[in-house]
Amino acid sequence: MISFTLDYLGRTIDLQLDEKQEIRNVLKVLLESGNIPDDHSWRWCKSILQRRIISVYKTFEEEQIFTGDIIRFE
Repeated sequence: MISFTLDYLGRTIDLQLDEKQEIRNVLKVLLESGNIPDDHSWRWCKSILQRRIISVYKTFEEEQIFTGDIIRFE
């Protein structure tokens, strides 16, 4: 399990989930629950702590996202 913050267009959401999940699947769940706006430009996002671009098509583990990170969509 990892705990991190999702920063989506200025709105922050604290999450705790399995690092083996694909990032895009988490985004789909957040979209369906109304927690983020409908935006189909989800291909890339940024790890603030690592200062690098990450792919939403990989798992958090594959992208080496760890507890305390902030994932930002702009």
